[in-house]
Amino acid sequence: MDTRPYRCNWPVSTIIFDLSPETIFGKSTQKVKDIGAKIPRSCLFYHIPSETFDIQQILRSKGFNGARPSLWAFQGLPIMNLANFKEILEVVSNLAMKGCLFLGELPAWLAEAEGGVKSTTRWMEKLFMSHGFNVDIIAFDEIAGNLGAESTADDYNNILFVAEHLRYSDDQMETWRREFQRIEEEGDEEGFEEL
Repeated sequence: MDTRPYRCNWPVSTIIFDLSPETIFGKSTQKVKDIGAKIPRSCLFYHIPSETFDIQQILRSKGFNGARPSLWAFQGLPIMNLANFKEILEVVSNLAMKGCLFLGELPAWLAEAEGGVKSTTRWMEKLFMSHGFNVDIIAFDEIAGNLGAESTADDYNNILFVAEHLRYSDDQMETWRREFQRIEEEGDEEGFEEL
């Protein structure tokens, strides 16, 4: 389990949702406790098992609001095929507010498994754009340079990405729908003046 969420200085009242397999969460939670990492007291932390049938509903019941900014980090979830990742993209696209970021690492074999892929960048752009994201692939050399380290990209078989969500979330669309309906009803009540 990545301990960076535990070490960040989060704003007060931040809600952190960990969406991961139950078995992995149990093991990694113990490792996090062993090293002494803790979520700040001013934040809330919820684990949502990735095996859950209706992830969107459970996130909402725990306080997730798609009309508020969110950051989505994708790391280490077991991806069996492209359809698995498309399901994740669909969930994030439905829940994430316009302008939110989705970042993470995608197994390189996923792009290679798609027959006829000539450009990983173009494949990623098409995949993410079909779900409302503008994606950038991040080079390992760039990260290593920023950290003052040598690149070990040869040993790493994942594609790092950062994607910005370009669509409105379901919650944002519902807010617009209610507002539009309210304005329409007010117009009906006022009516037209009789001549």
